[in-house]
Amino acid sequence: MIDNNLVNHRSSLLDTLALPSTVNPYMPLKSEIIIAWVKKTTLAYITTPDGKREIIIINRDVSGDIGFDLVLKGKTTNGYRLISRDIIPCELSTDHVSYSIIDEKPTIVARMAAFLFKLESETPGNPPFEVVALEAIWSEEGHSCGFASVPSERMQDWYDLEHLFASAHDETVVAQNKITVIGSDSYNAFKVDIGWDDIILPHDLKTTIMEDIESFFTDGVDIYARLKLKPFRKIMLAGVPGTGKTMLCSAIANWGLSQNYGVIYISSADRDYNSFSKIHEAVQRASQLKRPAIIIVEELDTYIQNPSERSQVLNVLDGSESEANPKGTLMITTTNYPEAIDERIFKRPGRIDRIFIIPDIQDEDVAERVLRHYLGSYWQNEHAELASLLIGQPVSFVREMVIYSLTVAAYNKEETISTELLAEAIEGLKAQMEINNDFLKKPERQMSFNNGSHDVLRAAIPYRKAYSIGSPSRQVPIHIRPQRVE
Repeated sequence: MIDNNLVNHRSSLLDTLALPSTVNPYMPLKSEIIIAWVKKTTLAYITTPDGKREIIIINRDVSGDIGFDLVLKGKTTNGYRLISRDIIPCELSTDHVSYSIIDEKPTIVARMAAFLFKLESETPGNPPFEVVALEAIWSEEGHSCGFASVPSERMQDWYDLEHLFASAHDETVVAQNKITVIGSDSYNAFKVDIGWDDIILPHDLKTTIMEDIESFFTDGVDIYARLKLKPFRKIMLAGVPGTGKTMLCSAIANWGLSQNYGVIYISSADRDYNSFSKIHEAVQRASQLKRPAIIIVEELDTYIQNPSERSQVLNVLDGSESEANPKGTLMITTTNYPEAIDERIFKRPGRIDRIFIIPDIQDEDVAERVLRHYLGSYWQNEHAELASLLIGQPVSFVREMVIYSLTVAAYNKEETISTELLAEAIEGLKAQMEINNDFLKKPERQMSFNNGSHDVLRAAIPYRKAYSIGSPSRQVPIHIRPQRVE
């Protein structure tokens, strides 16, 4: 239902801003309206002529309070300091904020508001300058964008100011031993409660992964520098769902925090979901840190499917789209479907530097350690005889089987977990998985509903093909996720 009051307000606003008649007042707020407001307001607030101005997209960090005291202490290349940042009236702003808990206090991450920035220089002969900026919601889905009117001659100083905001933000987050999260305002969007000792993998594989990570920061960064290359390394963890790739990422992030490294996690929780621009932003933020950085991207294949972003994907992975972090940036990516990733990423050296296959449970030793880990204090030595039944299953299978067993034991008020109960849980979960696989392997599965006089809608799920990667002795099946055909 259309809100006529809103339409009338938009129509009046378009007249006030003198926008082209092609702008539809029935549509959500668009970037051209924000830009027009910035231009109009600049004329009202900027009293000192400072020549030509540019309208630029701004980093939304400039609207938040995280590390603001550090920004006030910093200065640009030309010696400019931020003197004030005042909120000014704006009929387009919703005047709401997003916040997170920093140092046990709610701290504003971003404001949807209009601002007047004032900067003064310590260098004789450099006049002060002002910037009008607006961060606003521009779509009904809640997307925000920000624009500013900046003097052409002061573009470098504004860039430096944004850099100060981003660095202060990240330094504050790192000082709190927290992860910078892109795609969510919650710094708890990614849990880092897994230690490296909690990771259960074949010994050689686990050792090699950590050696690769450590050696990049201790030796590799210097080697990259001598070769005049940006110290940007990309590692991929590939394997079927449930093999523990997320746990590995959590443990690597935890290790990074323990080394006082900056850790950046890319979340798909917001409305932008899996836009590759998030990865671009993460690489840029990593370059601004004054310490080694680790970027974590889960399910990389979902971020690189947009054909319009393909060239940007290649450039970012090459490292050509951002400045280098002299301390080194390591990107950890995961995928369940490596066959869905463009060959130009896999086959071009330097875009993905190394791929580790994270396998299902391969032998009884690993199976017993995984079972012992999840059973914890409920472990009994006789449970070891079940290890052979877990070979070929992902780690998540063991976790679900143990959860089921613990639930049944609690319901029956039993204080121990018997081997018989665990065996029943294993067989029951295997049977359930076989039923699910049979369902997915049907050449065509009709799904329908009938709602009154509506026609029956049908969708077909095509056959689920399987591939394998790795050596013949240790092949890992990789399944293509079923796609619904409308």
